[in-house]
Amino acid sequence: MGYHFLNSVLAKRLLISIILFSSVLTLVITLLQISGRYQQELSDFYSVMSQIETTELEPISRSVWLVDEQQIQSEINGLVQLNDINFVAIKDEDGIIKWNSGNPDVENELQMEFPLTYQYRDRELTIGYLLVKGSLDNIYGRIINELLLNLGSNALKTILVALFVLYIFYQMMGRHILQLAGIAKESSQTGEMPEFKLNRRQRFSGSEDELDQLTSAFNQMTSKLKQKEEDLRILAEIAEQSPNSIVLTDNAGNILYVNSSFVEISGYSFQEVYGHKPGMVSAKETPAEVYQDLWSTILSGKTWVGELLNKRKNGEKYWERATIKPLKDKQGKIVNFLATKEDVTLRKSYEDELLFQANYDQLTKLPNRALAMDRLKQSLHASQREDGVVATLMIDLDHFKNINDTLGHATGDLVLVEAAERFKLCVREDDTVARLGGDEFLIIIPKIHSFHNAEIVAKKIIETLIKPFCYEGKDLFVSPSIGISIATAGYSEPEIMLRDADSAMYRAKKEGRNRFAFFTQSMNDEVKARMEMDGLLRKAIKNNELELYYQPVIDATTRAVVGSEALLRWHNEKLCTVPPDIFIPLAEESEVINDIGRWVLNNATSQMMSSEVNRSLWLSVNVSARQFRAENFIETVEYALEQSGLAADRLKVEITEGLLLSDDNVVLTKFNELRKLGVHIAIDDFGTGYSALSYLKRFPVDTLKIDRSFIIDIVNDGRSAALAISVIQMAAHLNLDVVIEGVELEAQFNLLTQHSPVMIQGYLFSRPLPFDEFEEYLNSSPTQPLSA
Repeated sequence: MGYHFLNSVLAKRLLISIILFSSVLTLVITLLQISGRYQQELSDFYSVMSQIETTELEPISRSVWLVDEQQIQSEINGLVQLNDINFVAIKDEDGIIKWNSGNPDVENELQMEFPLTYQYRDRELTIGYLLVKGSLDNIYGRIINELLLNLGSNALKTILVALFVLYIFYQMMGRHILQLAGIAKESSQTGEMPEFKLNRRQRFSGSEDELDQLTSAFNQMTSKLKQKEEDLRILAEIAEQSPNSIVLTDNAGNILYVNSSFVEISGYSFQEVYGHKPGMVSAKETPAEVYQDLWSTILSGKTWVGELLNKRKNGEKYWERATIKPLKDKQGKIVNFLATKEDVTLRKSYEDELLFQANYDQLTKLPNRALAMDRLKQSLHASQREDGVVATLMIDLDHFKNINDTLGHATGDLVLVEAAERFKLCVREDDTVARLGGDEFLIIIPKIHSFHNAEIVAKKIIETLIKPFCYEGKDLFVSPSIGISIATAGYSEPEIMLRDADSAMYRAKKEGRNRFAFFTQSMNDEVKARMEMDGLLRKAIKNNELELYYQPVIDATTRAVVGSEALLRWHNEKLCTVPPDIFIPLAEESEVINDIGRWVLNNATSQMMSSEVNRSLWLSVNVSARQFRAENFIETVEYALEQSGLAADRLKVEITEGLLLSDDNVVLTKFNELRKLGVHIAIDDFGTGYSALSYLKRFPVDTLKIDRSFIIDIVNDGRSAALAISVIQMAAHLNLDVVIEGVELEAQFNLLTQHSPVMIQGYLFSRPLPFDEFEEYLNSSPTQPLSA
């Protein structure tokens, strides 16, 4: 490991750095030393000159005065022997050399000339000059030799110091760095992250040094990386196990990752979609405005939620509810998009079925009352804008009840379907043919020029119904009674227009049937009759004219009676027995419904507690939307429970689907208050209104009551049966009880009860009974269906 470190780039850099630094430092110091040495050499030379001047001039001057040539030559020869003196000469007063010694040709010379004087008879005479020459070459040679020696010794010391420092660095840091690098390299290859420990003796000092801090930081980093790796593994596992498709793209929308659910749902493998746009799975049928909204939303940094129609690899189309969220880096820049998509194809299918059921008649596939009223309202608004005319034709099939009673409801249903098809042939494409219920139909004709256009359509309908209906080789004959109301620009309320058409229809019946009649002023008599009925209804409670009937509710599993629904009947001396479908709508038009509803709650709860036979059953009571919204409704329920002693959990309050559509806080608050009391809540006639799953989740509902019209043809129509069963199973998944109304046939019972536990209410077991007969029914044979 030491060799590898010494051979490493870091070691080479460290060695070169030390050598360069030491060399530069040595060179600077040496230059400073050489400069000092040079100055010292010059100083020594000039010291020799000074010494010559002070000690040698006088003897030489005496020898020159005496002209002692031997002595002169001896003296100048001695001067040449001095350090750095190359040439010495004695010149006379005229500058002519008389005596000399040494080499006069000197390069880089240094010379000095001294006057030679002699004291004669108190006079100082200049008798000549002493010339002394030296050479810098001698000085340079000594300096260069010294420089080379210093550089060599310093270079050796530098290399030794560098190697020593490198060795110390390796022992103190280098080997640990190599160990750390080895661990990191191994981790990158194996994915394992072992703990890093310093391979050195334990220090006596308690304080941490930088290597300890590095080791601690590295181990903390690897620990966090392990945790993040585990978190990522868990997140990846969650993504792979998610039933929803997960798609990750870059900020340009190119796919980087898809989970296994995407592969399973779309049919495309990861390799097939990688690098492509998510639009490759689009069915190309989603409006461009949706994609424009999608991109503008996510590019602005917000989350987009919506539904997209896509196409599988095999060409099959499917719906997905997508949530697309932009992912940003620390600087807030969008770097990825994450899409989570749920396959909602089945839910959309159910919703489409429920939407169709909410707006269309299940038997004839015509618009139902709700949709018809909406279209009539739109037609009236359009007629007001365009100063046009709208006609409505209310059609009732004469004596249709006889077909049901003699040949059965199945035959009657076939007649209704055939009649609906014939009605559509009598009108324009823009006109509306709707079934209001039973054997009542409504035709809406917008943009007519005069009432004669409506008359023509009415005659066509009569003519088309004259033709017999063939069933199993038999000819059945049905005639219509048609009431017509004409709406001008001032006729704006669809309910009033429908009421007038209904009045005209009853007039046609009174006049002999198989005819049509226009609403006229004379029909106000019938309106007055309704007003008279309203007055009598307001006195019904005071006159003790109301009576409660009870229809048993059967547990389909045990065929035992588990509850009952309280149904109101009105017996008036003048009007005789008034059907509830006549007086209940009349009561709901005014506040009298609240008084009647309170009477029903008080009497039903009291009767239910008046006999031991009933004390184990729950009680279901219908509550109108107007009564439910009354401020004192909760107090009314509390009072009924308190005065009767009926346990709150034995009371079911039945409301219609329309109340859920209001979706306001008042309704929701009352729902919650009823739940706090312990009272159960049922949705009556489920499947005939605008119900949606979102309302069932929002409101605390316990029970769904499925209307008879929803299941009437399930025995003969597999699609209707599948839809009914799916709704029952859906309710079971939502932990909702199901009560199926209008069950009349054992075949219906068997079909509806083979999948999920339900409760049955219908003539198969019992018709609605007065209270005393209801008690007798419970005491006699509560678990056996009635044969008649």
